[in-house]
Parts: sequence; structure tokens; C-alpha cells
Amino acid sequence: MIIITLNKWRKVGRLSATFLFGLVLLAACKKETPTIGKDLIDQDALLKGNKVDTFSLTSYSYLEDSIETRNVNRLLLGEFYDPVFGRTKASFYTQLRLASLNPDFGDTTNLLIDSVVLALDYTDFQGGFDEQTFEVYELDEELSSSSDTKYYQFSELDIKNSNLMLEGFDKIEPNPTVPSIVNDEIADAQLRLRLDPEFGRQFIRTSILSPEVFQSEDAFVESYKGLHVRVNNQNQSPAEGGIYYFDPSDADTKLIIYYTQDGSQKLYDIPINAQSVHFNHFEASHAGTDIEELLNDPSKGQKEFFAQSFGLRAAIELNGISDLPENAVIHKAELFVPVQHQIGGLIDLPTSLSVSIRKDPNSFDLSSALIQSVIYSEFSTGYTINLRPYLQSVLSGVQDLSPIILYPLNWNVSAERVIFNGPNTDNKLQPKLTVVYTEF
Repeated sequence: MIIITLNKWRKVGRLSATFLFGLVLLAACKKETPTIGKDLIDQDALLKGNKVDTFSLTSYSYLEDSIETRNVNRLLLGEFYDPVFGRTKASFYTQLRLASLNPDFGDTTNLLIDSVVLALDYTDFQGGFDEQTFEVYELDEELSSSSDTKYYQFSELDIKNSNLMLEGFDKIEPNPTVPSIVNDEIADAQLRLRLDPEFGRQFIRTSILSPEVFQSEDAFVESYKGLHVRVNNQNQSPAEGGIYYFDPSDADTKLIIYYTQDGSQKLYDIPINAQSVHFNHFEASHAGTDIEELLNDPSKGQKEFFAQSFGLRAAIELNGISDLPENAVIHKAELFVPVQHQIGGLIDLPTSLSVSIRKDPNSFDLSSALIQSVIYSEFSTGYTINLRPYLQSVLSGVQDLSPIILYPLNWNVSAERVIFNGPNTDNKLQPKLTVVYTEF
């Protein structure tokens, strides 16, 4: 519907599409002026103009299949059955490093291993605190220290057969909100996985029988290639479980061997630190969900569409922008994208989204031309994206018009996800584009 209001001074055009956006046009009288130097024009001196065009939005989601996760700043672990997005499951592979070379355990004749703990320092989480079954395996394949080696969310390494978790201690209810008690002192919240004491005895025996293993970092990681930490849950129900985030560079993230020697209790730390090569493995199954239907039929994205970390991208096409006059100066171009409420507070909305453009509809490459982040507004229950520089470059012929791509800012270090209202949503708010420009 087009509404045009006239008065004796100027004519104002206002465009509204029932499900999409309003286009507000502010312009001065036409001048035979070249487009060069538009940004130097005093915008306060501009009069309202009379140019109106009709637009529509097309929204959908698509999958990007290769997400690099090498040496990211979070380790992810756990499983969550999302009623909307389906099952998500995270695990990680990591090297261990020596706190110092050539450890001296002294006389090991009366050395007793008390316990072995893999301590992981929490940073955040998604989901709840339901019980999960944890597993830890020793790697049988080296993590490459070469920066040329890529590790993706689907990458896997060979592991040894034995689960290192101590029998009877593998079922845990993680809780990142409760401080841990470590050595009778209060510490930051940690997930503390009890491992088989025999794994600790290995280190002690190696230090005696093969001391060269502890004489250099390279020798150590060649002998002890690292760990694979994962969960193995059965029969999760919808809205059950959680995915937890850990800091690989925190001093409390480490393997700890507790032992008693000549009546004295001691410990030996084997840290995961900044030199440790690591990567996250992430699985997202959308089988039987509305997302699966949308991926098979993108037109369903007109009602609602989705974005999720590790590859599910939301896309919006701005149809009709090319109908704007080439000699237009855009003063404002804001794309508002509303979201749906999340399930029972278990899943937080991403505080920030990354915004980019997809130059080639037949590839998953994202251009850096529009890279920005936008913050969620509780007041408007959505994200507002500034498209002015981008649309101006489109009208100026510097760039081609491409779909706008949205995804969580923490796209390879979180389990964040978001449901957007599409143009044909049954909810109150629809996506809306507002453009203010002057034609010369």
C-alpha cells in the first residue's frame, strides 16, 4: 500500500509493506548534480522529497558445513535436547603440557596415587544441570602444531580404547553456578572429572623408566598425545541436558595427580595452557524439526527462520533496493529483525549477532565487506542493523546487492541459537527495513 501526503511546501512519500518494513523518504528538490561528494552535503539543509518504491523481504536459513574450531578460547562439552533445534552435542580434543621439565618425584618406593582429576574451569553454559555421563579417552593420534592444519567442528582423531573415567564417578550433574571446594578451599566453579588412578601411575612410571619424555615439550606431547573428553547419554528428553563452556587458558584447567609420599600428601599438575593445541567437535541434528523442513523448503522461512552456532545461518534478501534512484544519498537504513521468546529460560538469546553478506548464493563464503556486530534489545525484542553504508555502496555501483547473513557472534565457541520472525509470522512483530534518503 502506498500513501502519499501533499502540502503546499513538499510531498512526502511513505511506504509500508504489511509484513516487512516502512520506507521513509526524505529528500530535497532534484538537482543536476553529480553523485561525487554526496557525503559532504549538509544533511540539515535537505528538504523532504517525493520518491517512493515498494520492497519485500525474503528470509530463510542455510547450513555452512565447515566451521574451524582450532585453538578457540572456549572448550565445549555436553549434550542438550533442544525442542526446537533438535539434539546438540559438544566434545573437545586437547593436548596436555608440562608445568616444568624434568619433574622429580623423589623416592617412589612408598609413593601412592590417591586420585587423578581432570579439572575444567567453567566460563558459561547453555541449558540446564541435568545428569550426564562423561567419558575421557587418551588420544592415539597427535594434534598437529602446524598452523596449516585445519580442525573443524566435524574433525575427529583416533583414540585409545579405554575410558579413563573412574568407574562409578562418570555420572555428574554439572553446575557452573556453584563454587567448587578444592583442597578445602573455595574455588571458582569447576567440572572435576575423576579418572582411573592407573593413568596417574603411568606418568610416574614414565618419569622413572623413560625420563627423556619429560625433558622437552615435544617429547612429552609425542608420548602423551592428549585427551578426548565427551559425553555419552541415553534417552534424553526434550529440554533436558546442557552444554558447558570451559576456559582452556585458565590456570585451574588441568590434569592433577594427587599422591601420598612418605606420609605427606602432594600433587602434580599437568596443565592445558596457551601452548596446547585443541579444538571443539560439535554435532547438531535437526532431524524431525521445523529447521529440517525449512532447509528442504526455504520458502518456509517466510514464517520463521533460524540461526545457530556452528553453521546454521539466517539470511534476508532485500528485494527491490535496486529500484532506488542511483543518485540517492541514503541518510538512514536500518533493518530490524525481531525474535521469538526462548524456551523456559534454558537458552539465552545471543547478546550479539554477527552480520555479513553472502556474495555468492551458490557458496558459503561470507564477505568481510559488511562484517559488524549488533546487540540484542530487550525493549524492542530484536536486533537493529545499520545498513546505510552498505546500501549506499550498492546504489553507487561499488558492490552488488547480496543477502544479509545473521549468526551468533560466538559462532564457533558456543551453543547459542535464535529464532527470528519471518515476514509472514503469526506474531506481532515482523522484520522491517526503514530507509531515509535524498534524491539529487
